[in-house]
Amino acid sequence: MSRSLLRACSIALPVVGALSTLIAPMANAQTSDGPQDADAAPAHTSYLKQAAAQAAPGVKTMGQGEHAWRFVVRHPERPNEPHLQAAYQVRLPDGLKMANGDTAVMGTTDAQGRTDIILVHADSDPSDWIVLPALGQGPAGSVVFYHDARGGGIPDMPYLLEVDTGPIYCGLSLPTGHSAYLQVPKGHNLLQHQVGSLSECQALQKALNPIVQAPTTQARVASIRRLMANPAWADQQEMLSDKLQAIILREGSQPDIEQHVQTHVYKAWGISKAEQAEQLNSIAYTLLTFQPPRFLPLAKQLIDQSVALNATPYNLDTQGWALHQLGRHAEALEMYTRALAAFHTLCEVDTQAMYLETLAHQAATLWVVGRHDEAIAQWASMARSNKADGIDDSWGLWLADWSQAKPAIQARIQVLDAQGAPIALSCSDLRDQQ
Repeated sequence: MSRSLLRACSIALPVVGALSTLIAPMANAQTSDGPQDADAAPAHTSYLKQAAAQAAPGVKTMGQGEHAWRFVVRHPERPNEPHLQAAYQVRLPDGLKMANGDTAVMGTTDAQGRTDIILVHADSDPSDWIVLPALGQGPAGSVVFYHDARGGGIPDMPYLLEVDTGPIYCGLSLPTGHSAYLQVPKGHNLLQHQVGSLSECQALQKALNPIVQAPTTQARVASIRRLMANPAWADQQEMLSDKLQAIILREGSQPDIEQHVQTHVYKAWGISKAEQAEQLNSIAYTLLTFQPPRFLPLAKQLIDQSVALNATPYNLDTQGWALHQLGRHAEALEMYTRALAAFHTLCEVDTQAMYLETLAHQAATLWVVGRHDEAIAQWASMARSNKADGIDDSWGLWLADWSQAKPAIQARIQVLDAQGAPIALSCSDLRDQQ
């Protein structure tokens, strides 16, 4: 796995877990006589509207139940404005689901920035709902949580999110520290960068987004290299380098990639062996995440070099996944065991997602070699710890028979829930179950 890449189906760094948001309720919001006037609330407030759906003709509803909820979505870049006629995602409180089992709904706001009316069977506290503006396009997405040392969300934090080879998105974090929900095309990755200000992100957005729309790989690579050579963009070298690498790895030839490794890893000035190992791991893991993997022998060569330079739980996991892709499953399981053992001494909040990914890789390999019961048990434990999303379909991206495994995981979860089995919430808890 790579610490610099955020898979499209996963919750983004720096932490993972159930999300929460503060939504200021309207006075006397719940009523049986009809909806409150949504325009009576300040436009800058992500506020709640509870209303009787039948009293709002022409307003789309979703779900079923006697409790009706409606929200105004905050603009991702302008906190004092609603997100008008734009995409949004609303995540339901823990324990609530739509009829199809979904724990989140998506839609498009109206001309006042209001969501559809969402109907649910159980009451809940307003702060349990998560209302996010949605950006980008794609079947999956992620959200970043910016937090302080105590885990509290940081509001109005300027952020920069980007699709690996695609455009940049700018914003200010919501009152609880969450970014917008960024939708990502299938097979692509989400990256996040710290920026000093929203205007800094917007300037880079203006310069870079037209470049990524260029018709050829050569044109995009040449334009990014010109930006990197421009002193005006000296503070953005890391982000521009990430964009350049993403394009070369996704679209370049094997000689292009080998030349990139020589220039940006082995011949880079002032880079330590540990940093070389991390960069080699990032490159190898990226090649392995393509479907099918790109230049698999080269990826295996690079990850072997990474581990030889400085073995970490991250590159040991990548080495295991490379061995899995090569059909060397017994060796892959040995690497996962080493990676998990290393994680046990590195169990922190911001390692949780990567720890879970190693468990997912291990479960996939167990399934392929016919150890189905062990794989199902591991997936079920992971799903129960992943309260916000449950079973993650990214776990089965490389399995032809994931449709067979998923019902078995759901059945195992039901058994564990009925037994009142403890739910693992952190990598230390999951470690103790190993």
